[in-house]
Amino acid sequence: MQRLHSLSALGNKQRGVATLLVSVVILALISFVTIYTSKTVLMEQKISNNDYKAKMAFEAAEAGLNQAINNLTTDPDLNNNNAVDGSSSGDPIFDTDNNTSRDSNQISVGFFNVVVTTNDLSGGEMSTIKITSTATLQDGTAKRTITRAIAKIDPIPNSPDNPLTTRGTAAFQGSGANVFNPQGHSTIWSGGAINMTAANTWVANPAHAPGADPILNPGYPACMEKVRECSVAQTSSNAVAGLDVVANDQNLNQLTNEEFFFNFFGMSKAKYKETMVNTTIDMASTTSAQAATQAEAASLEEKNIIWIEGDVTLNGGLYGCDTPINGTQFCPTNNTNPPIIIINGNAELRGGFHAYGIVYVSGNLDASGSSKIVGALMSAGNTANSGGSLEIHYDTSVLKKVNDNGPSGSSAGSWNDLG
Repeated sequence: MQRLHSLSALGNKQRGVATLLVSVVILALISFVTIYTSKTVLMEQKISNNDYKAKMAFEAAEAGLNQAINNLTTDPDLNNNNAVDGSSSGDPIFDTDNNTSRDSNQISVGFFNVVVTTNDLSGGEMSTIKITSTATLQDGTAKRTITRAIAKIDPIPNSPDNPLTTRGTAAFQGSGANVFNPQGHSTIWSGGAINMTAANTWVANPAHAPGADPILNPGYPACMEKVRECSVAQTSSNAVAGLDVVANDQNLNQLTNEEFFFNFFGMSKAKYKETMVNTTIDMASTTSAQAATQAEAASLEEKNIIWIEGDVTLNGGLYGCDTPINGTQFCPTNNTNPPIIIINGNAELRGGFHAYGIVYVSGNLDASGSSKIVGALMSAGNTANSGGSLEIHYDTSVLKKVNDNGPSGSSAGSWNDLG
């Protein structure tokens, strides 16, 4: 009986040990699963946190990039030091204290420091600019760099080569018309007949001699590369047209009004008005006096491409020069901000109309009353000088500045996320 009791006790002990071992194994498995699950959760949280930081870094870098694009499209060289702002040789790109002066290449976006640098890909022309934006979290645990190139759209890809181009006839019968091209050999290009009764034309003088310093004051023909450096020689006078005048060019005359526009601006009128113009004046709802005031004010703004819809009379006014001058003076080059003025209708220029830039008329043009245009004039209809005087001066410095009026846009394929 005692032996049976001993065996029973031994069996109970063995079962207890087995139960304990099973419990330990189960506990160990539970602990392992718990630890593994905790590590997995922590890893997922870390990945999620890093992903969140990366997304925030990308958004901060993009915010800096967009602000830089906005500043550069407004003015890539705010202080006119001939270098793109944000480049190694340029001024800063951001105005961090809101005093209209750019003072830093770094801004804060949330908890990120964003540094933006630029590189002029156009060799000093500032027409194509690469922008690099790098956002770094303040604790250094996240960083993102993105790049994009912006390119300026040329507002007049086929710029005129002479002071006056008219698809129709040209009649100069007022007190006198003078057309100057000191930087070339052509003055008037017409698709119709030209009445030179009271017209004089002038081109670069082949006899122009260099100055004491031939580098600063070159002789002919090098002088044509500099604005108003060459003296001029008269080639047409009082009904006698010189070789600088081209009349009855059928290639020009046979163009439609739309084709004539496309020849200079590279797109249809409708497309150009939609995508390039930033000031539109509708003559159906305004007077000529109001239109002249609006256009004169708009001519001094940045990106000044002005579209006047309908027939208009522009009486006086100084366009594209930000300093007062009289009719005999030329606006200093640094003070010119030349617009493109497109008149989609007939135009009359009166009372000392004085413009620096390009004037394009889709209808007939009558210019008189001491009108003066420095840059170029194009008319898709007939051009006349019925009274008073008219001066047209070809000026490549003005035309070059006109090219800055086009909007900027991202270059295709230029966006890059460098991580």
